Amino acid sequence: MERQLTQSEIQHALVESDDENIFVRECDSDDENFAVDSCSDSESNVTEPASENDDEQLWSESDDVPLQEYVSIDTYKGRGVNKQGGVDFREYWDPIFGNPIFRTIMGKNRFASLLRFLRFDDKNTRSLRKSKDKLAPIRELCEYVNQNLKKFYLPGENLTIDEQLVSFRGRVSFKQYLPCKPDKYGMKIWWICDSKTSYPLFGIPYLGKEGQNRAENLAYNVVNQLCEPYFRSNRNVTFDNYFMSIDVAKSLAQNGLTIVGTLRKNKTCIPPNFQPKKTRDIESNVFGFYKNMTLVSYVPKKNCAVILLSMMHHGKEDVNKNNKSEINLYYNSTKGDVDTLDQMVHEYTVRRKTNRWPIAFFQNIIDVGIASLIIWKNIHPDWNSRKKNTLRILFLHEIATELVTPHIRRRSTKGLSIYHLAAMQDVAGSNQEATHSSEPAAKRKKRCYICP
Repeated sequence: MERQLTQSEIQHALVESDDENIFVRECDSDDENFAVDSCSDSESNVTEPASENDDEQLWSESDDVPLQEYVSIDTYKGRGVNKQGGVDFREYWDPIFGNPIFRTIMGKNRFASLLRFLRFDDKNTRSLRKSKDKLAPIRELCEYVNQNLKKFYLPGENLTIDEQLVSFRGRVSFKQYLPCKPDKYGMKIWWICDSKTSYPLFGIPYLGKEGQNRAENLAYNVVNQLCEPYFRSNRNVTFDNYFMSIDVAKSLAQNGLTIVGTLRKNKTCIPPNFQPKKTRDIESNVFGFYKNMTLVSYVPKKNCAVILLSMMHHGKEDVNKNNKSEINLYYNSTKGDVDTLDQMVHEYTVRRKTNRWPIAFFQNIIDVGIASLIIWKNIHPDWNSRKKNTLRILFLHEIATELVTPHIRRRSTKGLSIYHLAAMQDVAGSNQEATHSSEPAAKRKKRCYICP
């Protein structure tokens, strides 16, 4: 019988590469001339460059344990679970107001140094790659995540395409302003998600125009690139009027997919009778048919019309009490799954203020890791079935516990206070293992059997 994965193993698999750990590799390359105290909680973050005469036992490098676990331990437990996104991370190590679990995992300076040296690519070749690819500083990680998201989940029959805005107000050439989004400013990512569970399947960052030329047929190319893994699967794809056009519909139909979405009123393919008019009655419908396409225009209020195109529905469908057609109802039920994903990301987020856009991107990748809950529920459908309102918080708690326990058990106990040791005992349990143990305990002297 095969062993089933734990919550933390599923979460870890979504952001893990198959060949080597890019986090440790690039962090160590930046950290090679600096020495970081792994246990100290003093105010200084980074020492001077290490010399040959320095005591090597005082310092430690990031080892083969993936670096994202170090970061996610703090972010899941501190910001995700407790919703302390605006709190300075140094307060987590406060002896009075901080949570003891942070002091049991690593020192404050160790964590600050990891954040300082965190990189996702080779800095020696970055300038060359960045001239051809704006996403070069984090391209490798994004590709790994996209591959793993598709590999671990089989979507249902309905898919949804929409954009997500990653909040960021620093300097980056492809920063967007979307007034309809809660964060307003940030980096845009187009996602294709499963319409039933809001599971993210594949994401494409928007990088702006290349050179001086504006991108042509951008929506057409994005939709085809997102849907390519699901060609010939007879699935349906729902998206809004930004992506919808007759050319997109024909392209997906040739590749074995159907579409449902809204059309902008300035499209030349829309007949005049479908446009909004004062003479049209409220809650009235006008249907049009062309080959395998169905066009419907619905009037929700005076002098306004919502125009939808469907290749999934044929003929005049039944309407509900508000006179909405089946096309309209289907679109409303499947259009918001990327927005649901974005809402879940904002509810328990690991984001902190940063001036480095690759870090903001990386924090969003950890947030999107909520997809691991969907995988876990598919494997264990009865898991906490009576606690539907608190499933995510319980899942995050269990992930945090599973992630921190191995690091606590392998951490050195040398130089730690009784308070730290007591916290480590409470979190990791009685069978804690100190891989870098301190001096062996002195043997207790035996009493002489002759002496009284």
